[in-house]
Amino acid sequence: MDQEAALGGIRDEIEALQPNLIRFARSLTASQADAEDLAQATLERAIRFEDSFEPGTNAKAWLFTICRRLQQRSWRAQRTRPSVQSLAEVGDDDILVSPLSVEPTVMRRFEGQAILDALAQLKPEHAVPVRLYAGEGMPYRQIAAVLDLPLGTVMSRIYRGRRMLVKLLLEAGLP
Repeated sequence: MDQEAALGGIRDEIEALQPNLIRFARSLTASQADAEDLAQATLERAIRFEDSFEPGTNAKAWLFTICRRLQQRSWRAQRTRPSVQSLAEVGDDDILVSPLSVEPTVMRRFEGQAILDALAQLKPEHAVPVRLYAGEGMPYRQIAAVLDLPLGTVMSRIYRGRRMLVKLLLEAGLP
């Protein structure tokens, strides 16, 4: 296969993975708007560096890794520069941020709003791996690659995250 055909193939894969990318970006951000911005930046970076993608490898993991690294850079930049915002600049949308954007496909994969609410209460270190495993159907090894974590760490975070979910659901009175 020649270079142009390979690049066309990755562009098709990137296009097909956009809904998954937005859901993943949403799990890393505080709002839907931030998730869409992060997904857009990820797509721009992926297209700019599409020649670095190795055909035959996992495009989803490649794209999610780009997304995670962009978000990590953003977190680091926010930590190094203090943010001060006047109350006049803060709108209602900034005060009452929904903990999780729920799309119909996500709702089908989870058993209901209570689980999504419980997931939103978990720390990101547990919530993100659980979302990737349960919501995206990713295998442990792929999650480890995307999050740049050892396989054992991913497995233990998913295990602990699930236990915390059960505890939260029981506390909420769900059987």
